[in-house]
Amino acid sequence: MKIVKQLLLIVFLLCQTNLVFGESLWDDKAASFFADNKAHSIGDSITIVIEESSTAYQKAGTVLDNKSNSSIGPLASNLPGISKFTQFLSTATKLNEADKFDGKGTTQRAGQLSAKVTVKITKILDNGEYEIEGNKEVFINSENQKIRIKGTVRPKDIDENNTVLSTYVSNAQISYSGTGPVGDSQEPGILSKVLAFLF
Repeated sequence: MKIVKQLLLIVFLLCQTNLVFGESLWDDKAASFFADNKAHSIGDSITIVIEESSTAYQKAGTVLDNKSNSSIGPLASNLPGISKFTQFLSTATKLNEADKFDGKGTTQRAGQLSAKVTVKITKILDNGEYEIEGNKEVFINSENQKIRIKGTVRPKDIDENNTVLSTYVSNAQISYSGTGPVGDSQEPGILSKVLAFLF
């Protein structure tokens, strides 16, 4: 009888306990300590560090030299009835004409662009390289500046910070445009445009 009571007590205690299930400590969404965090899929972001500079120099020169000499002496000696004095005067009289034009022109242009633009991987090529494209627009102090970049990036050129220098972007198309007081000041004036058109 005592054994039966003990069994009933054990069953009763078991019924009072809650079911407990073990949960995994692994979080599928957590970043791996060993996985490569570089961009490698379409839609992933890459920061392009733009450091571009260009210098163009052009020089042109033209020299034209045109000279002509003429004398009326021989013509006067063939005229009948002309005096010796007139012949002497005409012989001493010469016509000299000289035209000379020396034109030189020099054009020099230099530009430098430094910026950071975060782009997206738009396509993965068969050779494993990434086509990237992105733009950045900044509006400050009445200045609207736009930067656009497009090109191809090799995975090995992406560093641990997910950035790439613009010098490593192949087939790079980088455009920069700005509007506002500073941008307008770069345009030549009306008089300069007229003179450039005429000359």
